[in-house]
Amino acid sequence: MFEVLTYLGVSVAVLLALTALYFFEDVRGERIFLPRARNSFDAALQALGHRLGLSGIFFRDGFLRLIMHYSVHTVLATVLHFLRGLEQRIEHAVRRNRKAAKDIKVQKQNRTHLDEIAEHKTEVALSKKQKDELRAR
Repeated sequence: MFEVLTYLGVSVAVLLALTALYFFEDVRGERIFLPRARNSFDAALQALGHRLGLSGIFFRDGFLRLIMHYSVHTVLATVLHFLRGLEQRIEHAVRRNRKAAKDIKVQKQNRTHLDEIAEHKTEVALSKKQKDELRAR
C-alpha cells in the first residue's frame, strides 16, 4: 500500500511541477525547459498529424468506395441467386410440359380408329329415357 501511495504522490508532484512550468512559460511567452527539443518534437508531431490527415482522406474515401462496391456486389449476388432459382423453376416446368406432350403423343399413337369410334359412340349415346321416348312414338 505504501508503494501505491508513493507512486501517487510522485505523480501528483510531477503534474503540479509541469503545470507550474507551463503557466510560467505562458506568462514569459517563451519556452524555458528544453526549448529546441520541444520545438523539434512539436514540428515532428505536426508533420505526423498532417500525414495522418492526408492518409485519413485517402482511407476514408477508399473505405466508402469499398463499402459501395461491397453493397453493389451483395445486391447483384442476391439478384443472381433469384434468377438461378427462377431458371430452375422454368426448366422444371419445360421438362414437365415435354413429358406431358410426349405422353399425350404416345397415347394418341396407341389409339386406333376403332377406339375413337367407340369413344364417339359412348359420347353420343342416348340415355334410357330418350330410348324409351323414341320407342313410344
